[in-house]
Amino acid sequence: FPGGVPVPVDLVEIADDPDVAAAAVRHRAGARDALLVIADGAATHGDHAPGRRDDRAAPFDDAVAAALAGGAPAALTLACADADLVATLRAGVASLQVLAELVRADPPHSSEVLYRGSPYGVGYLVAAWRWPGR
Repeated sequence: FPGGVPVPVDLVEIADDPDVAAAAVRHRAGARDALLVIADGAATHGDHAPGRRDDRAAPFDDAVAAALAGGAPAALTLACADADLVATLRAGVASLQVLAELVRADPPHSSEVLYRGSPYGVGYLVAAWRWPGR
């Protein structure tokens, strides 16, 4: 949009406190048209990855991808729950945990993974969650 985005946009950074971010997003929930959630999968896919090779990277990203594809907040929470594994794999999943909590009571009616890859050894996923009438 060369002239700017034609709708109001609120930016919320997770930073060090996911609870603060969740509260900020909840505050604007009635005005929300969409959420863009950015997170990193495992950064240990291969010998030249930032975190070097860890064979748990693919199963971890598989679990996150399955939860996103299924539009399943509880499964997404579970996939990101092991803090030690998340840290070892250098995955940045705090925003996924906030997303799961925000939509737990109203899960999406349709969902799909639009992209999945691990260029440069870092797992990336792009997913769309949709609700009727929004």
